[in-house]
Amino acid sequence: MESLRINFVVEDMGAFRYLGCATLARELYIALSRIVDIDWNGKGNDYDIFHFHTFGPYALYRLKVSKGINILTSHSVPSINVGNVVGGENLWRVVYRWIYNRFDHIIAVSHTSERELRSIGVRKPSTVIYNGIDLDRFCFSEEKRKRFRERYNLGDRFVVLNVGQKTPRKGIYDFVKVARRIKEAVFVWVGGMPYRFLSKDASKVRRIEQEAPENVIFTGYVPDVVESYSSADVLLAPTYGETFGLTHAEALACNLPVVTRDLEVLREVYDGRILFGRNVEEFVEIIRRLMDDEDMRRRYSGCRDFVRERFDIRRIGEEHLKLYKRLLDERASNDLGEGWGRSRI
Repeated sequence: MESLRINFVVEDMGAFRYLGCATLARELYIALSRIVDIDWNGKGNDYDIFHFHTFGPYALYRLKVSKGINILTSHSVPSINVGNVVGGENLWRVVYRWIYNRFDHIIAVSHTSERELRSIGVRKPSTVIYNGIDLDRFCFSEEKRKRFRERYNLGDRFVVLNVGQKTPRKGIYDFVKVARRIKEAVFVWVGGMPYRFLSKDASKVRRIEQEAPENVIFTGYVPDVVESYSSADVLLAPTYGETFGLTHAEALACNLPVVTRDLEVLREVYDGRILFGRNVEEFVEIIRRLMDDEDMRRRYSGCRDFVRERFDIRRIGEEHLKLYKRLLDERASNDLGEGWGRSRI
């Protein structure tokens, strides 16, 4: 086991443990724990590496007292807060720039999000490392498919799934509109509203949920999300903004065809493996084609090897370990470049 000491700082209290950043941090933590000494929200200040996955009040306090190298994984950028939480994008650009420049190094989870960080004035060195997926966990299960379908009385109907926060940014309005157009299918949305009253359009989203047609089911959080992926026939993610698209990778790992909005970042990460639409009409057309064409469904559900090659958590863990070592070597050799130093708030 490697001798360096790492501390993951993650604000995962209450409903926040269901956020993508906490989920991704947990998967990476488990993978790294097999090869390096690592703690989760450890209390000490003398770790070699402090790896932050959130930047709320607790994280900023730990950043202030840290004696190690401070790395932040940029699970979020200003543009994805539009339609997600209250506050305009210009405000978030200022907040992100001020906070991100307090760290020593930024890990961007896509080249697209890295470019956005540069455009808002984040000056710190950065490295692109895609998010990782635990393929031992995320795999299709006939047993889980049966269990989920029985729990929600889905029977043998065609199931269209989405997994994510119930927010405008995730495309909840379009999801329901598509469901109204394809009444012979069941549309299942897995996920909650972790920001509660701070979520964008919180009251409107609740009303949409209450007034949704009979073929739409909102499950809230589920204990085993793989059950939902296994139960479905297609993933519809009409999202308006992502830094990586975790749901897409998880669905592909579970042999599920993916239909999503045509976004630059999703072209970068998944182009050729998923189906893109630009609006409700195109989503309806693509899903109807998948319902009618078994060969098409089979073609777009066979992408597990692609996920293994690009996002396997073991390989992603090794990439992080290489970065940790490089940054420690740079500090030791005193060849750290302009802007390196103790982060202070």
